Amino acid sequence: MAAAGVGEGGPSTTSEGMGLGLGAGLGMMMPSILKDAFKNGREEPKEACPNCSADIPARARFCNNCGHQLITGMKCPSCQNDLPADANFCSNCGAKVREEAHKVCPHCSFENLPEANFCNSCGEKLP
Repeated sequence: MAAAGVGEGGPSTTSEGMGLGLGAGLGMMMPSILKDAFKNGREEPKEACPNCSADIPARARFCNNCGHQLITGMKCPSCQNDLPADANFCSNCGAKVREEAHKVCPHCSFENLPEANFCNSCGEKLP
């Protein structure tokens, strides 16, 4: 008589198949388990995009829905539109944004913002 678990062709294929099935099932579950383990119940704070109202992460620099720039250098004095730091005119209403001249670095000739104390390109102290 044959030993338990050993058939004519060797070890029982039923137990091997069950082991393989359990291993594959566990392998399929691992990504979900690890994702939940590292999440720790913390949700990243969200805010609404001022342009399209989509929910975006609070630390985002651009809206991932419409591409709107969230970090701004200044606002238009006329229409309060958000503008990049180096804008001379408003892209919304066309108003002149600043009268002040840029500070030119004597070391590298880079044009810096009027309120800058150090060159944004080379780091030298501006006059």
